[in-house]
Amino acid sequence: MLGPILVHIRMNNMLGNDRYVALPLIGVLVVKGALIFGLVHSDPLYLFVLLLQFSLPPAMNIGIMTLLFEAGENECSVIMLWTYAFASLSITFWSAAFMWLVARLATV
Repeated sequence: MLGPILVHIRMNNMLGNDRYVALPLIGVLVVKGALIFGLVHSDPLYLFVLLLQFSLPPAMNIGIMTLLFEAGENECSVIMLWTYAFASLSITFWSAAFMWLVARLATV
């Protein structure tokens, strides 16, 4: 009974869906909160770049860890391959969503 559920949970974690969905949504909340409290300006391009930072893949972190520990080069290359494969879809979706959101924020 729990077998298919556990496989689904493992597949979600393996594919990084949590990172490509939860982190951009958290970014929207952080940027919106910063905008409300006056910590950032309401320039649409600036808001778009801030939001886009939350949806980018973590390649620099993975590469630096591999260089520092001098181990796991093969694993790192596989992780980066799949990360960028999913990031191409994620960044396309989130860029469109962020442009729509920034357009709405700029009119308020």
